[in-house]
Amino acid sequence: MKCRNLKHKVSIDKSKGYNGVYLTKNSIYCDSYSYYRSPNEKDEYNTHFTIFPTDKGNGEFKKFHISLNFSKTGISNGKIFYVKGVCTGIDDKNLTKEEKVKFEKIFKEKKEIFNEIAQQFWNKVQEVGKSYVRFNNDTKEYAYKKHIQQIKKKVEDELLSREGVTAVDIDYKVKGGVKSNELAIIVFVKNKHEVPSKLEIPKTIQGIKTDVWEGDFSAYVHTQKANPQTIKEVLVDPIANPIIGGVSVGPFDRDIYGTLGLVLDTDFGIKMLISSTHVLASGPHTKQGDPMSQPALPLGGHYPESLAGSYYMGFIGQPHNIDASLATIPIRNAESKTIQGLGNTRGHDVTFPGDDVAKYGRTTQFTSGKVVSDTFTCVINYQNFGPMTYYNQLRIQSNNPYNPFSQPGDSGSMIVNEDMEVVGMLMGGGQSNSGQYHTIANPIGDIIRTFEANGIRFI
Repeated sequence: MKCRNLKHKVSIDKSKGYNGVYLTKNSIYCDSYSYYRSPNEKDEYNTHFTIFPTDKGNGEFKKFHISLNFSKTGISNGKIFYVKGVCTGIDDKNLTKEEKVKFEKIFKEKKEIFNEIAQQFWNKVQEVGKSYVRFNNDTKEYAYKKHIQQIKKKVEDELLSREGVTAVDIDYKVKGGVKSNELAIIVFVKNKHEVPSKLEIPKTIQGIKTDVWEGDFSAYVHTQKANPQTIKEVLVDPIANPIIGGVSVGPFDRDIYGTLGLVLDTDFGIKMLISSTHVLASGPHTKQGDPMSQPALPLGGHYPESLAGSYYMGFIGQPHNIDASLATIPIRNAESKTIQGLGNTRGHDVTFPGDDVAKYGRTTQFTSGKVVSDTFTCVINYQNFGPMTYYNQLRIQSNNPYNPFSQPGDSGSMIVNEDMEVVGMLMGGGQSNSGQYHTIANPIGDIIRTFEANGIRFI
């Protein structure tokens, strides 16, 4: 969709350049009305309206805001708040000093236009509202899940400290081998076995039922020693030209490989590749400037022919709650925002349980799946970094029960939704004794926020 300048009067009705009011069933507010004005490459900002239900839990809608996204990532945004179409204030806390000045100037100059659009939007919602509002338990369940999240947050560290516990999540309790419609705190353990009563997971925690599932989780880097005498027996990757997402990558000082997530453009004119820290960094000793190989060493990489980039910056574990690193691309040809086997990505977005997603990784290549949780908290035991705890990660399961969504070697893969928007980056996974596979991914918003806070802005 093309975007018109705000100086022109706009209509909320569906028309060229506008997708009107629509219902988002998987939004953070359960059922939300949204209106999106899509930006093109020359736009200074884009706008996104969301109407969410009040806390009455009865499906009534009255509040919304207009976001002006200056970074084109949706992270640096100023918000204009409305109640029943009337402006109630602004919020610029996510903006830099320069962006705050720009936001305030735009708001002052175009306030009447924003208010006109907001009133049009509100009128349209009233017009279509009755056909969309559903008087059911959706908003009540959302409120109940938020309540469980607060309790989970208080107890998850203590639960993770227990012997054998690997993760804590929120999901539907399993009864008779089938998921019920009852939300519970899920405690993952390496193996279910009888334990002394004092070590048992309580049946309820602060009034919330629990359920114990099996699952052990690890980082999905592939460790494979490259033997020159048998290298021909290994599927050797070609040197990618151009470098794109989905190909193998790794450091030159260790025989490991993962997946290159994407090549990204930065606001200071340098292309960078992004992948998991445990893929690009061989350990805590990795420093800025260390060389990266594509293909990775175990898959035919050889210095200097396969030199793909230089390690630049990365984060793993707390306090940033991500496993992601960047490397510069000094000499190789690279194509931005493209993933092998998937095509061109179209920005990023948040994702919620129930959303369909896909990825292309070095090991399992193209797979599709479904987000089953965005509240997954786990401990990952890295071979070279030690144990790291991650909070509220994405948990994904394959659409094919016979094939996992990911396997070792897929770490660093970008997870995309049906619109080819990036929603997360794969970092690990695990399997239960019953054969159930789980994939873990960092939400993409956490990754973008962390790098933007450290001076890296993607365009």
